[in-house]
Amino acid sequence: MKRFKTLVSIILMSCMLLGMTLTAIAADSPETDGIVRRVRAAIDAAGRRVDVRTRAVPEEYKAVAAALDMNTVRELLGDDYVEGMKILDIRDVFVAGDEGLVEWPVTVTFEVPGILATTNVGVLCYNKVKGVWERITAVAGAGTITATFDSLSLVAFIVDPATAEGVSDDDTSPKTGEASVAVAGVVAMLAVVVACGLGRKKEFGK
Repeated sequence: MKRFKTLVSIILMSCMLLGMTLTAIAADSPETDGIVRRVRAAIDAAGRRVDVRTRAVPEEYKAVAAALDMNTVRELLGDDYVEGMKILDIRDVFVAGDEGLVEWPVTVTFEVPGILATTNVGVLCYNKVKGVWERITAVAGAGTITATFDSLSLVAFIVDPATAEGVSDDDTSPKTGEASVAVAGVVAMLAVVVACGLGRKKEFGK
């Protein structure tokens, strides 16, 4: 009985710690969430490398990102719009360091899994001064999307899933952390089951 109680205590403690860890993983992280996570290269007008990075949409602009719909995308992309396109991701793109040293425009190559050189893509950038989304000329590559910007802000990546690999045609872009939350729920349920088993063991031991 004593060994059983010790074992159950260890299991419950492990479940609790694992659940806490998974919750931390599920929290919003600018380095891990989203699909467009990395900038492969960024070159300014003078041919110099620029440290451009991406992160999650800041809290104050989440409403702006959420309001972007396919009607707006269709209107902005014009003739480049292809039926079936979807908003793959929206990221906050910024210069890490002194932006005053940068000679604009800056050409940025983003690493985007599933994109092919033949993928139909589109890029929109949010103009914070005007409060509107603007179309940016974009070119697809092998696992990349390259675009040239006069300034950096929120960037929306639009793709045609039919011309990409491993990109779902679901309207909702996958968000890192949802799977972790689900696993955390399973862990919590396991903890409850073990606790119930302990209670029954005590009853039988009386």
